[in-house]
Amino acid sequence: MSSDTNPISPALQRFLADKIETFEHLEVVLLFAGAPTGRRTLASIAGELRMPEPAIGEALEHLVGAGVLDRIDDGTFACRPEAVSSLAGLAGANDSDRSSVMRILSTHALERVRMAAVRAFTSASLAGKKPDG
Repeated sequence: MSSDTNPISPALQRFLADKIETFEHLEVVLLFAGAPTGRRTLASIAGELRMPEPAIGEALEHLVGAGVLDRIDDGTFACRPEAVSSLAGLAGANDSDRSSVMRILSTHALERVRMAAVRAFTSASLAGKKPDG
């Protein structure tokens, strides 16, 4: 998507591609964007977003692994300082043009599905080959 037709910056598009895979991931980071220096528990996030704790737990694990959030020793989660500007940009883009954010998120999800299918097909094809000899 070119920046001529999409108000979301290339850097923000890359952040979405690299860090945000699901709607739950998006909603969690948007919640942290509202108070980037605050700490939250799994239960408080699930309650505020009105989503099941297992889904939020998976989102938190992903976002910690992606370097967006930190898990604190007391069991809370906090935004990593280097992610604050990306979260602020994402929140602004979401407020001004949520449909573009969702379109980018959907496009990346479809690409991940396509790549998984290609990998599965390639793996199955290679497994079916007979060794030379």
